[in-house]
Amino acid sequence: GTWPNEPRGGNRIFMFAFDAETGVLTPKGELAPATPPPGEVISGLLNRFGNRNDRGPRHIALHPTLPRIYTTDEQACSVTAYAIGDDGSLTELHSADTQPQDFPTGPPSRGAPSELAVHPSGRCLFAANRHIPDPLPGVPQTVACFPLDAEGNLGALSQLTTEHVPEALSMSP
Repeated sequence: GTWPNEPRGGNRIFMFAFDAETGVLTPKGELAPATPPPGEVISGLLNRFGNRNDRGPRHIALHPTLPRIYTTDEQACSVTAYAIGDDGSLTELHSADTQPQDFPTGPPSRGAPSELAVHPSGRCLFAANRHIPDPLPGVPQTVACFPLDAEGNLGALSQLTTEHVPEALSMSP
């Protein structure tokens, strides 16, 4: 949806305080993630994957032991790590592409990461990559895999290939 006076619409993370006694959520703020670097723009508002040049945070996963959250960035084809402050605020740490640099770019090849999951050990993050339109001839559906270091930082990208469109992920010990 579009928010009043906001050209970027709902491309932000909304934060709420939860009162466990009353069950009430109270707005606590919002974070509009930084746009991808200008070098990723291929034309107008499109990044190298043919998406609008906004991050477009869509899904969130919590680290099991650290004050970290991760988002899939649907429009930027990336994953972003955030630190959670003592007051509940978020600080963007870094982002990483969910597709390799040699991924076919621009329309009609378009990636759109969906669900993500952090392994219960806190050592790996997985992000499902859908390709739109799907399937693209010769372009496999993939799950992006990132090792997480002791501070919850994203490591180097590797990918699992799947025959089916990976829409949702879940993790078990």
